[in-house]
Amino acid sequence: MAVWVTEPVSPAFWRSLRRLDQVVYASAEALAEGRLPAGERPWALVVRNRTRVGAPLLARLAPRLRLVARLGSGLDNVDLEAARRLGVEVLGAAAENAAATADFTWLLALAASRRLQRALGRSEVAPAERLALAGRELAGGTWGVVGFGAVGRRVAARAQAWGMRVLALPPRHPAGPPPEGVAWSGLEELIARSDVVSLHLPLTPETCHLLDRERLALFRPGSILVNTARGALVDEEALLAALRRGRPAAAALDVREEPLPDPDPLAGHPSVLLTPHVAGWSREALARIERRVLRELARRLPAEPAAAGGRRLALARRPELTPPAPGRRGRGSARDGGGGRL
Repeated sequence: MAVWVTEPVSPAFWRSLRRLDQVVYASAEALAEGRLPAGERPWALVVRNRTRVGAPLLARLAPRLRLVARLGSGLDNVDLEAARRLGVEVLGAAAENAAATADFTWLLALAASRRLQRALGRSEVAPAERLALAGRELAGGTWGVVGFGAVGRRVAARAQAWGMRVLALPPRHPAGPPPEGVAWSGLEELIARSDVVSLHLPLTPETCHLLDRERLALFRPGSILVNTARGALVDEEALLAALRRGRPAAAALDVREEPLPDPDPLAGHPSVLLTPHVAGWSREALARIERRVLRELARRLPAEPAAAGGRRLALARRPELTPPAPGRRGRGSARDGGGGRL
């Protein structure tokens, strides 16, 4: 029995997996090209966000494959219907990086509000340009939270601590009234009343291009859009047109709709702050995610491998992310998905 890992993990996670079972590195790129490692099929697949686990791959790995474990939040890179049909369990770890994502959402909002994208890397500017770099304060304003899950709740708490009013799009089936100081709101009203709108929803057919031309037109002059969820929640062509009108005045995007256009009109745009999908990537969050996935793998370990043997599986608190290290063939080896050694 084997576990396939498709993207870089910490050395501590890799070592712990090797104590648990045979581990094979099957790169996301190789899997996308249909190239599978030689040998037996895995019972578990450990992925991050770059690995597309679609119906064809699931069918090739069935019936031995029992689990897809996602090192992170969001399961839109996994065909959940195909997994259900084939009896493959899909496991995520969304709550483990919620605090890191909420912190980063605030970082982006503060940076955009102070026009940091225009000021970074410059020690001196002309007096007239210095005046143009004056941003705005968030305290006393209104923050609209679109998606009131683990991340959205934390963002709302931070907004309240900053002295902001909070509007939130309610969950589809709310368990009760909103928390104290938070008011439920419909999406259109939330956009029209908020100084900052942040997105915290999964990507589904219903949420794709949730912010389209009509809804972007509702943004207030001077407002800010922050997206740390999924890029396709925003129609980027419509966003570009909205930025020209100053509604919103700025957009801070940690996620983008893929594939990225070439040339990319948002890259280098004076009203856009871009980061490379790192909102949930604090060292602490990555360690929590890996510990959670490791525990779940250990609980579901098939009976065949004898080497699990009750060994304690430990992970460092703050892992360094590196590709799996080369190893000898056999138990615990690292073999490339294309059939070559790493």
